[in-house]
Order: sequence, then structure tokens, then C-alpha cells
Amino acid sequence: MFRMLRDLCLLLVVILGLTGGSQVSSFVDAYAQRLGGAVDELDRQVTAHRTEAAAQNLTLEAYLERHRTNADPAIQGSGRRLTAMVDRLTDLRAARAELEAAGPWTRPAVALRHSDSDILGNAYAEWRPGLTIDPRWGVVGAVLAWMLFAAVSTLLVRGFRSPRRRAPAR
Repeated sequence: MFRMLRDLCLLLVVILGLTGGSQVSSFVDAYAQRLGGAVDELDRQVTAHRTEAAAQNLTLEAYLERHRTNADPAIQGSGRRLTAMVDRLTDLRAARAELEAAGPWTRPAVALRHSDSDILGNAYAEWRPGLTIDPRWGVVGAVLAWMLFAAVSTLLVRGFRSPRRRAPAR
């Protein structure tokens, strides 16, 4: 009876691991979509400033420098924010390029390594698990769940066994 219950629990845990593991690629895709949207929006804003700079016969860098060195503190603050925007665009473009170049097994690690906390948080807030099964990550989840189950069940079985008695010495 105990063996049948243990096997049923193992099956349920492996199915949960399979389902949970298969959600990894779904979440990474949601993050990649948000990352792409952020890059597109920042690119649109930086392009508008680049166009404004060109209208004044300036490069974007000269335009930003003019803002940062202006006597008016409000314009200086604007220059710092514009510089931060350009730097963020550069960073997010690099993260997106690396994520796009990553293979299916390394994509989650790349997404975590180069994740932007705001984008990651918003992606998680809007992401909903689905019933799509990604066989690669499903197998990883199932194997991890099986290993966890084996470890926990071994600990539980050892906890319920009575200690073995030694035969008295002669």
C-alpha cells in the first residue's frame, strides 16, 4: 500500500515538474517581448532627440553635452536624463541581441544575467502560465522534480524507520 501511494506521489510530482519546467521558455518569451518593446520605445525617443540635434546642426553627443553644460539647472537635469536614456538604450539593445543569439538551453540564463529589473518585474506581473508544453524544459522540470521527490521520500522513510538493534556482544 505504501509503495503504491509513493508511486502515485512520484507521478504527481513529476507531472507538476514537467508542467512547471515547461513554463520557463514561456516566461522568457514574455520577457523578451517586453524587452523588445522597451528597446523600440527608447529608440523612438532617442531618434526624436537625434532629429532635434540634427535640426540644430549638432550630433546627438554634442546636443547632450550642450544640455549637461547649460547654465540652467533644469536643462542640466534634462541632459543627465537624456544621457541616461541613451545609455539604457545601449544596454537594452545589447541584452536583446544576446538573448536573440542564445540557444534554447541558454536563453533563461542569458535572460536572468542581463535582466532589467523593471522589465523583468513588469513581465512577471503580466505573465500568465499557459498549458503549452516545452519538451526541453518540461523534461528538465520532470527530472528535477523526480530528484527532489527521491530526496524527500528517502528522508521521510529514514525518519519513520525504527533504529536497528544490535545483537548483544557475547
